[in-house]
Amino acid sequence: MKDLEKSGSSGYNLTVHKYKSELYKIPQTRHRIIIVGIRKDLGLNFKVPKPISPNTEDYKTAKEALENPIIKENAFNNELTRQSKTVVERLKMINKDTSKVVCLGNGESRIGIDLPDLKQKVEVFGCNALYRDFTPDRLVCVDIAMSHEIYRSGYCKDNVVYFRAWDKLPGEAYDQLVKPEHISKQDILELQSYIHESPRVDDWNEFVMSGQDLDRLRQIREDYLTECRANGVDVNPENIDIVLGDKRAGLWVTWVAPKDKVIKTESLPGNTDYGFSSGALCNLFASMQEQTQEIYLLGMDLYSENEKANNVYKGTDCYISAEGDEIPPENWIQQHKVIMEKFPHIQYYKVNPKPISNNDRVNRVIEEWIGIPNLNYITQKEMYERIS
Repeated sequence: MKDLEKSGSSGYNLTVHKYKSELYKIPQTRHRIIIVGIRKDLGLNFKVPKPISPNTEDYKTAKEALENPIIKENAFNNELTRQSKTVVERLKMINKDTSKVVCLGNGESRIGIDLPDLKQKVEVFGCNALYRDFTPDRLVCVDIAMSHEIYRSGYCKDNVVYFRAWDKLPGEAYDQLVKPEHISKQDILELQSYIHESPRVDDWNEFVMSGQDLDRLRQIREDYLTECRANGVDVNPENIDIVLGDKRAGLWVTWVAPKDKVIKTESLPGNTDYGFSSGALCNLFASMQEQTQEIYLLGMDLYSENEKANNVYKGTDCYISAEGDEIPPENWIQQHKVIMEKFPHIQYYKVNPKPISNNDRVNRVIEEWIGIPNLNYITQKEMYERIS
């Protein structure tokens, strides 16, 4: 202080005072020491302003200041802040319970669920074409064509996605690898339609290539149909088409950005994803999070009420048609069982639209899961009661 008083050619008269903003009808309890200095040669002295609201009943709250009088929309210095979409989404998640995760399948039992509201309450992991309608916290996809569709949509630029066998290759290898003869030994002109390639963007110098051999796929299909005919088994052609149809063969080539948010499913311990389905991998990745305590399997219907395809996206690209049969769930059931037994400290909930019934193919007890101590069955209503 003495140094301040002597500074300059004339020195300063200093007035030091601790101001309490609430005493001046400012809607804050902000206390600050303010030093006012006036040059001595000016012959002036500073006088501390007298408080205008010395009594607590005169204090003004922020609510009162904002509402009385009402601030006009065109008032000076009253512009609303413009936050980016990312910041807005983050602000919505302030009270989010990250110890709870909803693993969202695409079974039709989840139709009508308010997904944005769900994401504000808990973490949401989803599968495959879910990205078309909603952005979960994590998306998992192991299907070849679907993975390339998701990437080409631009989704992976800002959102975390897990893909299987998503190996980036240098652009210099393109001519050696992307060839019709790698699909089939048939006429090359005909095979051009089996190469599904995205446009290359400037400065994108890597690509991902996935595919299946057409000749091999046709042989597998013929062998399967021959066996079915020999055993008198009727086969729904829609079931064959989605798994072994010609459209499942070809090369998918997608040019990739220098930076994205793709994580390989093989990033799991052992550098493998164990061949699990997308739904099971959702469960596994959620279970491996340190903070996870509860997992809700929602829309993981496993079965269908009418034994026909049960999927929100049936009849669209990469999915079985509405006339197709339900997919046998044995592998999914076994994969989820392995996960639930691997993480006994996590409580799992199979969420159904209705209470358990022995006469219901969706709202049922899964026989293979009987005896798993950390598994319960609850309704969607009960799930909301637990996460709200």
